[in-house]
Amino acid sequence: MKDGMNLTAQQALDKRKMGFAVRGLVWAGFAALTWAFQGNIMGVAGGMSPFASATYAAMMVALASIVTGGLHDFFAGCWLIIVNLATKRSLKEYVRLGTTKIGAVMMLASFFGGPMATGASLIGINMCGPTYALAIGGTSPIVGAIAGRILFKEKMNARVWIGIVAAVIGVLIVSYAPPEGDQYPYFVVGIIASIFSSIGWGLEGVCCIYAADMTDSQTACGIYRTFGSFVMTAIILIPIFGGINGDIFAGFKMIGDAFSAGTPILWIIGAALFGGLSYMCIYNAFPKAGAGRSLAVNVTYTLWSIPVG
Repeated sequence: MKDGMNLTAQQALDKRKMGFAVRGLVWAGFAALTWAFQGNIMGVAGGMSPFASATYAAMMVALASIVTGGLHDFFAGCWLIIVNLATKRSLKEYVRLGTTKIGAVMMLASFFGGPMATGASLIGINMCGPTYALAIGGTSPIVGAIAGRILFKEKMNARVWIGIVAAVIGVLIVSYAPPEGDQYPYFVVGIIASIFSSIGWGLEGVCCIYAADMTDSQTACGIYRTFGSFVMTAIILIPIFGGINGDIFAGFKMIGDAFSAGTPILWIIGAALFGGLSYMCIYNAFPKAGAGRSLAVNVTYTLWSIPVG
């Protein structure tokens, strides 16, 4: 009788864990769909002056990519503040988190997911094309699964691993297309950047799982994933890549020109609405379903991008 009761309790626990994971995967699905909208809209913004020009060399293309990524995260943060206020979340919580260890972990997550992953992905898209960049970035579930297994001892049986690998292979097949002519003269640089995007997104998920267990993921996402990413991009990457191009203020001048033009900024603000919602969804998914499984669903944005586009 005792064994039967223990078995029933274990079954109830397993059922609860499964329901928790399913809710996480649903959040990851919404993250994928909203990111598909974000990517298509950002593609429009990135093709406008001052972010695009036939005269730009490789490092100027990289600088423009980083600038658009930073602006996107800033406006995504503005949208998420509106969402948090609408859901009765106090802005004082942002300040409190800044004094804790959790805040430091979230800043690390914002670095991996923002300047490192998003910045590298945008560079890859511009230098080797979206098909290769998105396909390589789509391998992030494997990075997240391996890191989660090492750091948090996440238990994933053979069925889960097969599912993750199948999702990645599907993304690779759908995203693959051979390069045409000399459209991408900096192809190899783009491939390397895309590899960094995969690593960054995988590590971001692991950091979020650690932090989300002890704080509200939506509040943390609202400040650290967005504004934290923007600040690090502005004080580190924009001056560095500007300096490589001969003027450390080149990126900030580009931002000024974009605001003067008006239209590119409006497109970025629109993309940031979907991007902020995507961040919110995936940050809700990570602690429920784990980094590997959440990212495996999230990378289906490459599939959603086709009908959305």
